[in-house]
Amino acid sequence: MGGVGGENRMRRYLEAFKDHRHINLGNAPGTAATYIRGVVQFIAFVEGRGLSTDPEKIQRADIDDFMKELFVEYGNSESTRANKLSAVRAFFGFLVYKRVLLQDPTEGVPTPRRGQTLPQKFTTHQLKLLFNAPDVNTRIGLRDRAMMMTIYSAGLRKHELVGLDVGNISDSGAYMYLSVLGKGKKQRIITLLRQPATVLRRWLLERETFKPQDQAVFIAIKGQPERLSERVIGDILKKYAKKVGIASAMAFVHKLRATWATDLYDAGVGLLEICAQAGWENPKTAMNYVRISEKALKKAAIPSRRWKELEGEDLDGGNDA
Repeated sequence: MGGVGGENRMRRYLEAFKDHRHINLGNAPGTAATYIRGVVQFIAFVEGRGLSTDPEKIQRADIDDFMKELFVEYGNSESTRANKLSAVRAFFGFLVYKRVLLQDPTEGVPTPRRGQTLPQKFTTHQLKLLFNAPDVNTRIGLRDRAMMMTIYSAGLRKHELVGLDVGNISDSGAYMYLSVLGKGKKQRIITLLRQPATVLRRWLLERETFKPQDQAVFIAIKGQPERLSERVIGDILKKYAKKVGIASAMAFVHKLRATWATDLYDAGVGLLEICAQAGWENPKTAMNYVRISEKALKKAAIPSRRWKELEGEDLDGGNDA
């Protein structure tokens, strides 16, 4: 990265940027790491062209060329390129904020247009398969079923599940209440009803037999009983998806959260209540999930009674207008 001195300096900038995203802006560790990966890829691109990676020497043309390479050489989608530009833009904006730079080289670089995609959700049949896949007569199986049911019934993000401690759970004997720390360090309370609460309660009793030092609800069973990482949680879900015949690429934690949001709406929960439970400030975010709701899709269809009114009518005849 521009020589040993330049490399060390860039590494310090990257570490400071990561801390800024995580601590000052409240990004989850995984989100902060995603920003870092985008910046590191850009730095590798510049370095590969034999140019200096000193921030002061980076030009807008370098950013433009990076975006072109992502499209031409790597075939990245518009959304992926937009995400990587966002990471690079955030990094140089941070350096301007810290007065390392006087001008942001990403200024004026157009953001690729993101194609609008709908969230994905699991079907009822797929959820049944996933929840029944673990063998609850084993420690791993009990933990994994409790984990998947907790994600779905509470609509948790991966980092929220990772950060869930035993002290965040209040057990009334029938229901459980989770105190969840979401994006921006905003706290919300979520209720688990009887079915998921029963499974989670069983896991917590089993967890105590480990006498773990870590207060994490979901811990590793093999080796040191430490807090599970976001990557491991994603891998566990994919493992059971593969077991029941769901493609790994179609099984991810956010899909459980999307299913939770649409199922709440289908059950009659209002948008504002869903936003409060999901940790969303803007109701427009919830609308993305309403668009794949079975209830909303049925509402948007011409009702059967209207077709009954049209029965017997000569739909092909009549006046030509």
